[in-house]
Amino acid sequence: MLFENPSIEINELPSTEALDFKKLDPRYLTVKIVNHTIFFSFSGLGLVLFAWLRDGFPFNPVYLILLGAWVVIYLITLWYMIKAFQFKGYVLRERDIIYRKGWLWSSTTIVPFNRIQHCELSQGPFEKTYNLAKLNIFTAGGQSSDLRLPGLKKEEAARIKEFLVNQINDHNKPRS
Repeated sequence: MLFENPSIEINELPSTEALDFKKLDPRYLTVKIVNHTIFFSFSGLGLVLFAWLRDGFPFNPVYLILLGAWVVIYLITLWYMIKAFQFKGYVLRERDIIYRKGWLWSSTTIVPFNRIQHCELSQGPFEKTYNLAKLNIFTAGGQSSDLRLPGLKKEEAARIKEFLVNQINDHNKPRS
C-alpha cells in the first residue's frame, strides 16, 4: 500500500465559532473590577503623594491634569475590561479544551488532552471570597502554550481538573 496524504478543503474544516462557549462566572468580573480599582487607587495615590512631597500643597496644575488623565485611563480600561469579559468562555470537548478571550484583540486557544502534563487550581484572596478558582493547565509545549482558565466556580474547576487528570492518565496507560 502506498502512502496517501489527500488534501483537505479549507471550507470543510470545522469552525470553533459554531461551538457553544460556556461563559465565565459573572462574579469573576467583580473580582477583576476590585483588583483593577485597587491597582489604580494605589498608583493614583502614589502620583498624588509624589506631587505633594515634591511641590507641597496646593498641587501644581500639571499634577492635577495628570491625575485627571489617570482617572480617564482608569475609566477607559474599566470599560474595556467589562466589554471584553462578555467574549470570554470555554468549551470542554471529547479530546480538547478551548478557551476564547478578547474583544478587540481576541485569541482562541485549543489544548489537546494528549499535550497536557498536569493541572492545578489556584485562588487569590478575592476569588476565595466569591468561591471562584483558576484552572491552570500545563502543557508539553512550555509556558507559552499553557492555559489559564479563570473565573470558574471552585467546584466546577475541581470537576474539570479531575476530568483532565483522568484523560491524562488514560492517555498515558500502556497499550497492550
